[in-house]
Amino acid sequence: MKYLIVDDESLILRDEARVISKVLEEKAEIMLADNYVDALKIAEQIKPYVAFLDVDMPEMDGLELSRRIVEVSPNTNIIFITGYEKYGLEAWKTAASAFLLKPVIEDDVREAMSMLRRPYTQKKLVREGLFFRCFGNFEIFFDGQPIKFGRKLSKEFLAYLVDRKGALVTENELRAVLWGDDEDTDAKKIYIRAIVVDIRKTLSAYGGEKVFVNSRGAYALNVGEMNCDYYQYEDGTIPEDSFRGDYMSQYSWAEVTAAKLNEKYWTE
Repeated sequence: MKYLIVDDESLILRDEARVISKVLEEKAEIMLADNYVDALKIAEQIKPYVAFLDVDMPEMDGLELSRRIVEVSPNTNIIFITGYEKYGLEAWKTAASAFLLKPVIEDDVREAMSMLRRPYTQKKLVREGLFFRCFGNFEIFFDGQPIKFGRKLSKEFLAYLVDRKGALVTENELRAVLWGDDEDTDAKKIYIRAIVVDIRKTLSAYGGEKVFVNSRGAYALNVGEMNCDYYQYEDGTIPEDSFRGDYMSQYSWAEVTAAKLNEKYWTE
């Protein structure tokens, strides 16, 4: 979980970080900023779970900073830190969860954390219904049973679209992925369209007719209609240990994403 603490006084900022870190979980990643410019850059980059903001700061006060942070990271919880009780009412008019009086103490931090407007709830990976598994070998299940397609390359076609996370992919790109450097023949163009028919028919049989999208010779997946371990892992809604280092292991083109996932896993 990622957190941001902002205070324009460096000594106080370090002391606040020391106290707050004692309350947070062991693996918490805490970023510090002593000005609004750095704070906004960090917020946009890491999308913190909670931002602890000093209210009384030069150039941009914590109240305005909170509004700017929520613009770039809508799910961030805001907790204000102030040396003056008079700021309490104004803080509550914003989307803040709580405010802390300086000097910050552990008990007050714990109470503030219990009042978060957007509490984190770790979701379980739902495997009922249509489920796209990317970790390990790629497979598509319905109620725990693997789906069988009528065309040999239909599953790899879908795997590549899953990897692209909703981006449209042209037929030319798909033919290059499925057949590599082989000559691009009319027979392959026809076969691509046969794969599309097979995918539509098969997914529709399992209630997934909204998943597959095509537009003028390009194809994509409607990720909002999908239950997929890769997407939920990226969103942080399933445990970190859901990924064990393998991603779509049967496809060589998936190695780029696998490398990125492993780099993220080992650096967090």
